[in-house]
Amino acid sequence: MKSYIEKIFLNEHTNCDNLVQSESYWKIHKEICDLFEKLDAELNEEQHKMLYNLDLAQGGLCAEAEAAAYKAGFALGLLTALEAVNIEK
Repeated sequence: MKSYIEKIFLNEHTNCDNLVQSESYWKIHKEICDLFEKLDAELNEEQHKMLYNLDLAQGGLCAEAEAAAYKAGFALGLLTALEAVNIEK
């Protein structure tokens, strides 16, 4: 049986499997989708491509920010665990 560290390293386990988004998240998601659809309907082909590329770039930016937060949180968890194990009794 693999440890969780091995599973994470091999990309076989993620805590995102159990991630539940808040009601606020879905409200904002709907607002963004509605705005995107309304704007997209008014654009010419060149503007449509620009909007699509903007959406992709924004998604990439969010993914980078989430990856950095995940790494920082993971490191903090490890440091906390090390401190907990090394506390003198």
